[in-house]
Amino acid sequence: MFETLSGKGPGDLAQLVDLMLRKPEALGPEGLATLREGIRGPVTLERVAQRLVDGLSDPEWRVRERAAMSFHELVDALSVPRSLALAGRVLSSFLERLGEEEELGVYKALLGTLTAFAQAFSRMGNLEIASRVLEAFQAQLTSLRDRSSLSEVIAALGSIQDPRSLGILVGLIQQNELFEVCADALVAQGGRAVPALVQSLEKSEERTQRMRVVDVLVRIGEEAERETLALLGDAQWFVRRNAAFVLAYVGGERSALALVKTAFDREPRVRAEAVRALGRLGGIEAEQAFLHALKDEDLSVALAAAEALGKHGGAEALAALSGIIDKHGVFGVSSSVEMRQAAARALGRIGDPGALPALLKGTFDSNPGVKAACQEAVQAIKDKGKEH
Repeated sequence: MFETLSGKGPGDLAQLVDLMLRKPEALGPEGLATLREGIRGPVTLERVAQRLVDGLSDPEWRVRERAAMSFHELVDALSVPRSLALAGRVLSSFLERLGEEEELGVYKALLGTLTAFAQAFSRMGNLEIASRVLEAFQAQLTSLRDRSSLSEVIAALGSIQDPRSLGILVGLIQQNELFEVCADALVAQGGRAVPALVQSLEKSEERTQRMRVVDVLVRIGEEAERETLALLGDAQWFVRRNAAFVLAYVGGERSALALVKTAFDREPRVRAEAVRALGRLGGIEAEQAFLHALKDEDLSVALAAAEALGKHGGAEALAALSGIIDKHGVFGVSSSVEMRQAAARALGRIGDPGALPALLKGTFDSNPGVKAACQEAVQAIKDKGKEH
């Protein structure tokens, strides 16, 4: 048979395409090689592409599936500048079929080829075609009700090497029913997904929303820590703040050392988040950073430092916190009502009897909240003494 097709003319190639779609086992390596060779020319490429587009509407689902999958062979040829008009027409046919296809196997094949299209055109900087694919995927997410199909669309989005696709997935993790499948798609992206996840925290007001982002980053693992550490040097203050928040959960010793430096950031909201993160991670240099932050002119930073010293404080912390309750304490440390309450709670957590003189004095404080905090701290220290 291949003696009659060896001329590689357009008609011969069309016959090969039909054979591939309907009896692929009869095509053989020689026929496939002939087909691949033939699509290099613009005329034959257009005819082969049209034959495959016709196959997308065939009544037999196996033919539709093979047609969709066969376009993988054409992606590189269609992504060159001279083939852009043809690529646009092919894409329109795919997108139309995507909205109508009910057979899951064919649907998956369509998604796979569309993903390959988006990747190829993103690499060459043609954002128009890549954007059309992304918009189509977004439309599918809002119209589909079948969970397996939704999962396929989300997995396809995760396969596209385009920051916009990651942004779509990050937005979807706040939907309960889509969280797991979106998380899996983002985790599969590894470090590439980290900047989008960290920046999304700026739009996440509730702690449950923020912790979903952290959940995904924890699953990404070591890459998440490495990529997030780099964001501590970002020019935008909220990115630095969000990076510090994330490192509290994905970081280790390396992150603790970096956060000590971030505790001196020029932006108080970044300093406060860095201190809170250090309070979770600890580290050999953490206490000195907390003692410095205790003197910060911004109350939120000083309060975060007092809380952290309750977890990691030693002798110096004991003296500084006791001084706050005495209202005259160390130079530069605020002795506001909020700080006196925070210092009392921290001393109660430390549990050192050396804090009792200051705390007992605090039980006579003029502010009821400070008085109650000191009383609770005194009781906590006494209870701890009984345990020993």
